[in-house]
Amino acid sequence: MGASGSGKSTLMNIIGCLDIPTTGTYHIDRKVGFVFQTHNLLPRLTALANVELPMMYGHWPNRRKRAENALTLVGLADRTHHRPTELSGGQQQRVGIARALVKEPSVLLADEPTGNLDTSNSAEILNIISDLNHENGITVIVVTHEPDVAARADRVITLSDGRVISDET
Repeated sequence: MGASGSGKSTLMNIIGCLDIPTTGTYHIDRKVGFVFQTHNLLPRLTALANVELPMMYGHWPNRRKRAENALTLVGLADRTHHRPTELSGGQQQRVGIARALVKEPSVLLADEPTGNLDTSNSAEILNIISDLNHENGITVIVVTHEPDVAARADRVITLSDGRVISDET
């Protein structure tokens, strides 16, 4: 948690191997899934095809079934053939979560996953994320500047100017 410019997204990008730290080293031995604030869905593809997309790179067996299972997990089994423009913002975010889960990550990185959603959809997304952590054992790292989102976490680390200023469990 932290204000804009505090280093939250930079830290997430380093954890997710999207950025390289300027100093120091770290070791990661995990599969990582990403949930983005802006969903990053391809508009010409169906929800099912968007979820299958990460498995196109590599030899993933049963891609279609895995994508269907991920969409079912986030409550979108009935929307598999809808394109992003035919889905609400909350549904688009759930497709983004399903896409992040399809390769069975140990760690889910969520950058402002409720930032563009109304209160109802935000609660739904936070419930899904909480269930993934508590029921499926997935480590979830959520970047937010919203106190109500941080209040749902088991642990809150607050950043300011790239430094940890508090760590509350």
